[in-house]
Order: sequence, then C-alpha cells, then structure tokens
Amino acid sequence: MGQNPPQSRLSGLRTARPWLPLALVLLLATVLRVYGIAWGLPSATHLFSYHPDEFHSLRGALSLLLLGDPNPHFFNYGSLYLYLVAAGAALSGSMPPADLGFAGMAQMLHDWTLAGRLITALCGLLTVAVVYRTGELVTGRRLGLAAALALAVMPLHVLHSTYATVDVPQTLFVALALLAAVRIAREGAPRDYLLAGLWAGLAASTKYGGALVLIAPVVAHLLPARS
Repeated sequence: MGQNPPQSRLSGLRTARPWLPLALVLLLATVLRVYGIAWGLPSATHLFSYHPDEFHSLRGALSLLLLGDPNPHFFNYGSLYLYLVAAGAALSGSMPPADLGFAGMAQMLHDWTLAGRLITALCGLLTVAVVYRTGELVTGRRLGLAAALALAVMPLHVLHSTYATVDVPQTLFVALALLAAVRIAREGAPRDYLLAGLWAGLAASTKYGGALVLIAPVVAHLLPARS
C-alpha cells in the first residue's frame, strides 16, 4: 500500500517531462545517423570517397580553400550546400598540405568529407524535429511523435543522412516550408508567409527541384477556413 501503480508512475513521468519521448526519438535518430558515418571516407588507399557524388559536394571547399575562389564552378544543383561544406571544411582545421602529396591530400579530403557528412547528419536530425512539430500542429503530440519516429528509423533517410550530398539538407528546408504552410492554413500570420518563402528559397538553392514546395503555402493560403 502507499505505492503508485506502474501505469500511474509512467503517466506522471510523461506529465512531468513532456519532452522526454521526443528526446528519445531524437537520440535514436542521432545514433542511427552517426553509426557508419565513416564508411568509405578518403584514406591512405583511396583519395576520394566511395560515394560517387560526394566529390561534387567538395567543389566549393576545393575552389574556396585551395584557390581562394568563392565560385564553385559547378551548378548541376544549387550552391548552398557546397558553401556549407566549405564552411565545415574550414572549421575542421584541416588546410591544404604544403606538398600536396597523396597522403596529405587524402587526409585533407577525409576531414572535409567528414565535415560535410556531419552537416548532413545534423540536417537529418533537425528534419526529424521539424516533422514532429508539423504533426503536432496537424493532429497532436501523438501523431507528431509517430511521424518523427517513422522518419528517425526510415532506412533511406538514415542512409542518406550519412553522406555529404544535397538530398537530406534539401529535405530539411522542404520540411520547414511545409511546416510554414501548415501555420498559414491555421493562422496566416505574415511571419509564416515570409518563412515559407525563405525555406522554399533555401530548398531550391540546395537542389533546384525544391522550388516546387512553393505550391504548399499557396494551397494553404487558398484553403477556405483556418483554425
């Protein structure tokens, strides 16, 4: 007697720490995205990553840090992520070696590619949080948690969150634009329109197809009722 049943204690824990379920989902998402992030990085045996597209993500860093030229000279997709990788490469502290030999270049490219992958992993983690917030606004915390958990363990998203490529960063900006569209449908505050345009612009500047997300805030504005 005098002891609370387990269900009551669990309910009390959720009430006292409402952030705990989301924190656990984000922790799971982090572990899945960091595990294996070192796969195929440049090493003493190969100068470039095993992923065929990661070299292109380094073009901004190679151009800026090697040549002092801010133009990445590569426009198959937007330049935003290339500049983010260049910033991450600069912050990594790994600068071009004086002799530009194989070993020195391999180490530099290893550090720069890893910096790009960490930026991607962070974008993937933030996307999980954004999906939670969107689901919470649409239906409630349970849906938000279910949606966040689904994305946290989604194999394709987890896999691409470990590569220095544009897809996961673009997904983050698309998710943010969709969150702003939900807010427009509910309230329509001027700030939400500005944010929808900002996030759509950043999505397009990461990968051009991201501009299509502009359809969402337009549709949200045209909805007959907001609640």
